[in-house]
Amino acid sequence: MYYFLGRFRESEKSYRRAVAILEPGIRGSPNAAPRPGPAAPALERHRSFSPGSRSISPWHGLGSTLEALGRRPEAEAAYRRALETSKARVAESPGDPSARRTLADDHYELGSFLAKTGRPEAGEQLSREGIAIAAQLAADFPRIPDFRLALARAHCNMGGLLLQRRRPADAEEAFRQALDQSQKLTAEFPQRPGNWMILIGSYTELGNLLASRSRGAEADVLYQRATETYEKLPPNMVTDPWVVACTVRCYLSRGTSLWAAGRRTEAEDCYRKGLEVVSKRAAVGEDNPNSRRGIANLYVEFSDAFKKAGLTEKAEAAYHSHRAIVDKLAADFPKEPLYRSDQIWVRNVLGRLLEAAGRPKETEAMFAQALALAEKLVADFPEAGHRPRLAGVHSERGHFYSRAGRYREAAADFAAATQQNPDDAYAWYLGGLARVAAADRDGYRKTCAGMVERFGQSPDASAGYWTAWTCILVPDAVPNASLPVQLAEQALAADPKNCDRLNALGAALHRAGRFEDAAKRLAEAEAAFKEAKAPRGTSTYTRLFQAMTQHRLGHKQEATQKFEQAVKDIDQPAPDKAADANATSWNRRLTLRLFRREAEDLLKGDSGIKRE
Repeated sequence: MYYFLGRFRESEKSYRRAVAILEPGIRGSPNAAPRPGPAAPALERHRSFSPGSRSISPWHGLGSTLEALGRRPEAEAAYRRALETSKARVAESPGDPSARRTLADDHYELGSFLAKTGRPEAGEQLSREGIAIAAQLAADFPRIPDFRLALARAHCNMGGLLLQRRRPADAEEAFRQALDQSQKLTAEFPQRPGNWMILIGSYTELGNLLASRSRGAEADVLYQRATETYEKLPPNMVTDPWVVACTVRCYLSRGTSLWAAGRRTEAEDCYRKGLEVVSKRAAVGEDNPNSRRGIANLYVEFSDAFKKAGLTEKAEAAYHSHRAIVDKLAADFPKEPLYRSDQIWVRNVLGRLLEAAGRPKETEAMFAQALALAEKLVADFPEAGHRPRLAGVHSERGHFYSRAGRYREAAADFAAATQQNPDDAYAWYLGGLARVAAADRDGYRKTCAGMVERFGQSPDASAGYWTAWTCILVPDAVPNASLPVQLAEQALAADPKNCDRLNALGAALHRAGRFEDAAKRLAEAEAAFKEAKAPRGTSTYTRLFQAMTQHRLGHKQEATQKFEQAVKDIDQPAPDKAADANATSWNRRLTLRLFRREAEDLLKGDSGIKRE
């Protein structure tokens, strides 16, 4: 229960207690040797949530929790322990079908984890082993639909894994296997909602694959079959939460496909029908808070689809539907921080949407609501690790103020963000940049000093990069110009071909007066930018610093060429760069303006360059 409420630390404690009962003396360490043997009766509630659901062992649950906490090595150890324990249980009781089901599940979970963590081949192999176990189990017990349902779901998951591996033909085969099995299940066991869920889901997944392969007509047939299947279900099934979720996602997928094909009237009709399904489910009422939250999240999926289609008013309405549900959940369960976090999240999203719609007063009011909720969350749960969420709201509003040119207010918000989450070097950088824009040079230099003090000895290369970059925004930011150079060198050592870090080192060397070294590193940065697939920064920074560096070296003609090239990049950006969200961000535009003016002031006396 704690896991599904997002209370992962409490979930970890609960699962570790379960593990300690299962394997006495281990103290829940995922690295200890396994102890085969039957589970204590008290642990059966940890093995499965219900007779027909996926079986969840304590080690499996612990792995999921540790993964959610970002502790991947420990999560992998727990998943491996789950698999070892399941193998031991099957070896001891080979005739126990529930043990075989758990073994199959544990193969899937570890396989999925390995695929997500950069080991797709090993992940696929484990998943296939799990499918083989599930297939034999379904063959041995053909009159038990849960085992056949698990096999159909496994094939569907395999299709997703193969798509990640860019093997669409193999993925299509897996989805078709899932579809074939689910069709047979619904024919033989029509009274079970889970069978209809996997049938509708298989139609949708296969349709999505075909749509992505430019086979839109085939995809549309599958989408229609999915929605027609739902429309023919008896009343007691049309509000089943899992059936509803799969059906709604089908309407969303079909609507998105139709919109992309220019069939916008049909697309909007699809979206309307999908929203009707959600609204009917919401009108039924639900005591289970997780189901209520699931309904709320379906509205978010509609909002995302509407935003992509440019249907801003409908996106806003869907977000408000989400907000109404989570507000009620937070009121009904005030001691559950997950729902209160949802309240904050949706207000942040609405704030961004309102800002994009040109409604600044409503935007500011929405961020104020989010901030008040976040402050209360931290006050009510001071030890629960919610300060980064409060920091995030301050940063969101800081971005809003910066885009509006209200830099002093932005700087105050970014400073508040670093107070709540002092290890966020990026927020420190944004605050420093806002202070420069607000002409608060003393505040900017204090920010630089604070970053050097906090991150100067940090092993975090990213923090070192942002510290160095913040300290080179204007000349003489720190008394000792060699400190940013050292930090930039350390950041580059962790990723020697990184164009952004080469650029930062070149800029830091320029600030330190080491112009020959700066010219060398900036040339390397320029070459690295040409090879980079997704640089965070821009080579225009490099060209502006090259212009200033070459000028200092007395190479006036080369300095002018670099400057004019940079100006052209700024004033006449290439179409692909103009569409890049980073290229239009307030901090990119502001930083380019700062460096451009500095270069103009330096070069104008000798080259005849006119000031911006």
